[in-house]
Amino acid sequence: MGAQAALIGGTAFIALESLSALCPGCEVWAKAEHLNPSGTGKDRIALAMLAAAEAEGSLPYGGGGVVVEGSSGSTAIALAPLALAAGHRVVAVLPDDVSDEKVAELRAFPNVDARLARASSISSPTHYANEARRIARDLRAAGERAVCTDQFENDANWRAHHDGTAREIWDETRGRFSAFVASAGTGGTIAGASHFFKARDPGIKVYLADPQGSSLFSRVRYGVCYATQQRERVVRRHRYDTIVDGVGLDRVTANFSRAIIDDALTVSDADALVMAHYLLRFEGLFLGSSSALNCLAAVRVANRIRETTTRRVRVVTILCDSGHRYFSRFWNRDFVERRGLAWPPDDAAALREASLETAFFFATPDLHHFTGRAESRAPLGQPHHMIAPAVFFLVVVVLEFVM
Repeated sequence: MGAQAALIGGTAFIALESLSALCPGCEVWAKAEHLNPSGTGKDRIALAMLAAAEAEGSLPYGGGGVVVEGSSGSTAIALAPLALAAGHRVVAVLPDDVSDEKVAELRAFPNVDARLARASSISSPTHYANEARRIARDLRAAGERAVCTDQFENDANWRAHHDGTAREIWDETRGRFSAFVASAGTGGTIAGASHFFKARDPGIKVYLADPQGSSLFSRVRYGVCYATQQRERVVRRHRYDTIVDGVGLDRVTANFSRAIIDDALTVSDADALVMAHYLLRFEGLFLGSSSALNCLAAVRVANRIRETTTRRVRVVTILCDSGHRYFSRFWNRDFVERRGLAWPPDDAAALREASLETAFFFATPDLHHFTGRAESRAPLGQPHHMIAPAVFFLVVVVLEFVM
């Protein structure tokens, strides 16, 4: 798959000292996955999925196949150069509200057909993942050697992070850290990492960082996929409405179902925006929205753990991608302000103060004013994840009537 494949993995592991300053007595470290050759950790799963498809015969060795993927951008961008180097064509299906930069990048590749599907719920046949599966079926029916790599359900996804990302973190820390914090788009990173870490030290806590409107917070806490933004009276185009790209879901994927997660927290768009500007000002890191979300969640987790121990706390997270693909959205002041959000202050002191204000709030979604300490949990879907659903839905129903 060309020289591109040789560049994947082995990313830097860095201390974020400005985040540690928001949590005295704590260390926040990050795996710089945005330094992979296509700019995200999706390079790892792209390589793994293509290798698996060729090994099982779904794609022909030596080229001549068609790779189809439904993606919010990053996975398709990671697949494209690898597939082309292997001699395959690519059909990428993206929701029509992704950043312009992602679409332009894909359309710059030869033999890549980048299509847009109307942003919709996974229950709709026009959802980009469902559309990708349909296109692959149609191509096979027409005699093509086509495969839908299907990052959400593909086992090669979480295994790539288990064998790669997590193993590298373990070696770089020598297994000495308190918690791992990550968001979930497909769930592959948090699933692979949680399995690797928990198998070696069950005392390491794993936290899900979820954007506003995503259902995964409630899935982890209460065993039910639900967010107030899913009410039909208020939902807009996505079942989760956020300016954070690539993470957050309204369903449990095969990859996410494998994750072993102790607890979850949400981060609002406004707070993620402040953190992105803080990291640029005080670390010189120009990062995307999901990276900012992870970093703020890591600080909050560190502060929470610090309350329960006198030992130095070390929290590890992931820098998913850079800010360069988001000049039309997350890093666009006009776009942000049209969404009713305030652009973070330029003044360093004001920005530091704004970041401090968000660093100690262990967030829960609107209307979900539940509290509770993190506790060790079995993989999602096992019995004690279903203890709270009846109570949860009763509360939701009551709130629906009073809203």
